[in-house]
Amino acid sequence: MTRPHEYGHTKQLDQLGIMKYTFCIGIPSLFDWGTGDYYSNPWEVTADIYGEVQSRPHSEEFVAAGYEYLEKSKVFGPLVWSTIDW
Repeated sequence: MTRPHEYGHTKQLDQLGIMKYTFCIGIPSLFDWGTGDYYSNPWEVTADIYGEVQSRPHSEEFVAAGYEYLEKSKVFGPLVWSTIDW
């Protein structure tokens, strides 16, 4: 059985394609980039939303940041890294 969060990552992959997904979602996730709680990072927030994860509610601010990061990833690819709060 696929976990809902991981299913959410497949939705990101569908939107970004393999290359942008690898650079914009996979690498930041793998190396735990960002600050604060792991699941508060924008690439993890949208995976939760797309996977309909109910156990981790996210603030409107984090949801907006997640969608913004995803949209910028579509346009700018890895240049979106400049928007990550280190």
